[in-house]
Amino acid sequence: MRNTLKILVAIVVLPLMAVSCDEEQKEIKDVAYKYLDAMGNYRISEARAFATKATRDNTLTFIEESIMPYMDSSYITKNTPAKIKIKGVRVIDKDHVRVAFRKTTPIKTQNDSITIVKVGRVWRVDQVISAPGGNQPILQKRTAGSDTTAVKRKKRISEIDPAEVEKARKEYQKSKK
Repeated sequence: MRNTLKILVAIVVLPLMAVSCDEEQKEIKDVAYKYLDAMGNYRISEARAFATKATRDNTLTFIEESIMPYMDSSYITKNTPAKIKIKGVRVIDKDHVRVAFRKTTPIKTQNDSITIVKVGRVWRVDQVISAPGGNQPILQKRTAGSDTTAVKRKKRISEIDPAEVEKARKEYQKSKK
């Protein structure tokens, strides 16, 4: 009787678990593909649907507000379409996976991976970028003030005090002697 129960569990439960895992793998790959395809083809707003809140609020907002307005449209035209190939899924734990991918554009080929996390019952891309030299999300660091930004803003010519210019010129002349 006991062996029959084990065999019954093996016949009924294990295939159900395999189907569940296959469906979950398919969902993970689908989320990764849709996010990467949108990002690779510069459709940032479309990628928002597949990202965690932190990724939307930090990474995607930063890209939309601080990078995309300055992108050269001829570069975007030359660099599209991007073709995405999901190469594999590595399970970190029950709520975190790494998805390896290859992005091929007319300009280059890139092999990389992204983290996908389970939020509630759905999988979402978790790609919060940090500012150089710290673990604070880049958008927070950018809005924290000029003393904490990664790159300090240079002064405009109209903001330069003529006395400072004269002082710097004299110091330079002394250093040359």
